[in-house]
Amino acid sequence: MLVGRLKDNPKIRVLCQTKNSLAEESKGLAFKIGGEKNFEWLGETDVTPDKLLNGASDIKISKKTAAENFLKEFLADGEKFQNEIMKIAKERGISERTLRSAKSLIDVKSKKAKDGWIWYL
Repeated sequence: MLVGRLKDNPKIRVLCQTKNSLAEESKGLAFKIGGEKNFEWLGETDVTPDKLLNGASDIKISKKTAAENFLKEFLADGEKFQNEIMKIAKERGISERTLRSAKSLIDVKSKKAKDGWIWYL
């Protein structure tokens, strides 16, 4: 395993698999150190060990992972109305389809309220 910093953003680190004789290689995992949370998983990335050692400067997080992270973060302090979630997700560039897919993957629950649907973890 290899952990390295991004050239242009040293608060973001990537954990990469350098060797595996028994299974397929996995994608790298990005995480952030510092800020409010002190540590935050960002999700899977396509940064390889070679790119990391040669000074990778940016990461690409999958849309699905970005949507999952958004839902976990946004719903961490309690339930929210679906309309509010959809609006903020759209502002962050997350489509409704991707958001609904992420919702089912991380087991976000929903319930009907008199003013609309509510989502919660």
